[in-house]
Amino acid sequence: MSATSSSKRLSPRLAIVLIGVAIAAWAVIAFLQMHTSPAQRHIEAGNALAGRGEGLSALGEWRAAVQLEPDNLFAWQLLAQSYSSEQMWKQAADAWLQVRHLRSDVPHVDAQLATCYHRM
Repeated sequence: MSATSSSKRLSPRLAIVLIGVAIAAWAVIAFLQMHTSPAQRHIEAGNALAGRGEGLSALGEWRAAVQLEPDNLFAWQLLAQSYSSEQMWKQAADAWLQVRHLRSDVPHVDAQLATCYHRM
């Protein structure tokens, strides 16, 4: 009888602990989803500008992103591709070199660099 009454007394405590853990987990997830880095905001702004055909303005946003997060591979790739599209070969080559520096196994970087050097 004491085991039964003991387990009944633990159930409300366990429920309270589980509810507390669930609330804490939800709060952490909500915070992480709402929190975007300043660099990410620049990347998204650049993407929106590029989508409207404002490539040079998008470049400014992506440059701001790499200034805030110099190790942001995605922002460097966006810059490199956009500089290439705008035929800004020196800047494109510099950006592709940074991509290769950050991650040497990104496909086609050497081909992109060769194109840039050929067209400078």
